[in-house]
Amino acid sequence: MKKVGVITHNVNLASANIIFNAFKKYTEPHLIDIYKLRAAAFPQKWDVFYPRLRLSHLDAVFFRGCLIPSSLLDFRLTISEHLEGMGVDVTNSSKTTRICRNKFSAIQVLQKHGIPTPKTRAALTPKAAMRSIRKMKKPVVIKLLSGSHGKGVMKISSNDEAESVIDALWVLGEIIYFQEYIETNGKDIRALVIGDEVAAAMQRTARQGDFRSNLSRGGKGTRIVLEEKVEKLALRSAKAVGAEFAGIDIVVDGKPKVLEVNINPGLKISRITKVDIADRIARYVAEK
Repeated sequence: MKKVGVITHNVNLASANIIFNAFKKYTEPHLIDIYKLRAAAFPQKWDVFYPRLRLSHLDAVFFRGCLIPSSLLDFRLTISEHLEGMGVDVTNSSKTTRICRNKFSAIQVLQKHGIPTPKTRAALTPKAAMRSIRKMKKPVVIKLLSGSHGKGVMKISSNDEAESVIDALWVLGEIIYFQEYIETNGKDIRALVIGDEVAAAMQRTARQGDFRSNLSRGGKGTRIVLEEKVEKLALRSAKAVGAEFAGIDIVVDGKPKVLEVNINPGLKISRITKVDIADRIARYVAEK
């Protein structure tokens, strides 16, 4: 039986344990705390050590979380690259994680592959950012490059409001990342891709008074069957960034556009769509 490690930043994390338990059906799984890992690079001999376990003995590794703060993400990437160099299969790969750790980088890759996205800009200083924002139709969406679950996403209605937010981001040392706002009445689509298929899809609707449709922000989800063009767009997006497991967020405003690729999507979609996502992940990793 194949040996698989589920690496997480919190061994008590509900989603990590759900996925870990799903792996028991197909593999011999190990739940691994990333904070207890030690990587060793010796000439012609690499390994990653964990209490009572050498990760070189694993066939595959699945990461859950380990994306924030940046120091933790950097260590995840270090471990990913080390494991890949040792011949251990990693989901998602270090290359995919490097692309998707930065939302602007992901947008760049999507656009290089001809995938439609909102018009997106990035700047380092408030002065540079405001040169663009003053010319943009309002409202404008400002995001943190590494935010998730709707955190750090702000809808800005005026130049004065934008200046206040951007000044705060500058103090925090954040790169300023902003997009055109697309009016969808608080609705978007989350397509969850596993391997080369869309395993589940839902329409998300923001709670009243909010424009963010994330379920973690109080949004509601409804199971849907994707139109063929939207399904193909989701699969193309995952393939473009090399993601084997990802949530693709899409808005449909005439022509569908991809908002972002999330490589650590929540599992609440299972409850809404009645698709056992954890089982599908475990089976996919075991079979490949």
